[in-house]
Amino acid sequence: MYLFTFLEYLELAQKLSGFKKGGFKVKRFPNQEIFITLEADVKDQDCFILGSITPPDEVLLASLMLAHTLKKEGAKQITFIAPYLAYTRQDKPKDKESMAADLVGQMFKASGVTKVITVDIHSEQVAKLFPIELISLSPASIFAEELKKLDLKDSFLVAPDQGTLKLMTEVNGLLPDKLPVAHFEKQRTHSGVSHLAFHGEVAKRAIVIDDMLDTGGTLVSACKTLYQKGVKEMIILVTHGLFTGNKWQELWSLGVKTIYCTDTLPLSLSLNKDKIKVLSIAEILQKALI
Repeated sequence: MYLFTFLEYLELAQKLSGFKKGGFKVKRFPNQEIFITLEADVKDQDCFILGSITPPDEVLLASLMLAHTLKKEGAKQITFIAPYLAYTRQDKPKDKESMAADLVGQMFKASGVTKVITVDIHSEQVAKLFPIELISLSPASIFAEELKKLDLKDSFLVAPDQGTLKLMTEVNGLLPDKLPVAHFEKQRTHSGVSHLAFHGEVAKRAIVIDDMLDTGGTLVSACKTLYQKGVKEMIILVTHGLFTGNKWQELWSLGVKTIYCTDTLPLSLSLNKDKIKVLSIAEILQKALI
């Protein structure tokens, strides 16, 4: 089995075992067209690609071209490991708008990919759109193991929207002593995120669990409400840490002490590593691959 790894995931790849390293290069012709060269004979081999399809768009193109090259060279099966699967928030048929989740699945299939493995997919609808097998791994065990290291006295779990209820419940089920739970109802408007209702009781410390921190709009809105309800301290656990723009930094002024995120995405070196802690997905990925 060969593992072909794009540069941004080299550190994660080093934590995985059972693979031969699949060398390849992404180059450009003088006219800037991308082309791929392989450094391994993959005929009749099971091949895995550990990479990304996140913007800039050339990342998506290079990933698809690598898969297509492996297929052309006779690879037996091609599994694409995308720890964070971009474009999946475009999963609903809206009038006059793109539906990229559907398109990405079609492009994977056309490029020769037979299976996609990701972590904490945005919605179950995405799997229905994909024409090939899509496996979404849960980060619940990773979050639970980290919470076991903390003193959870006077703490409760919070889901910032109904979409995260399943993950929060799964995490709670893995703790030795179950915590009180609460959740918000959320709606998106043209002006941003607003929380319509809060269900549950508050305690001194809130542990907020979400699938993603992008611009931080959802989490800032939720934490503002919790702060107003008298919560003194907050911890955030998110699967995917995009940390786009600056709005998310408002969290520090709302009682948030630490943000935990997984290494599904490489973090910018400029982020405060004292307040942002990275948890590895290597263990759950290894179990899924071997």
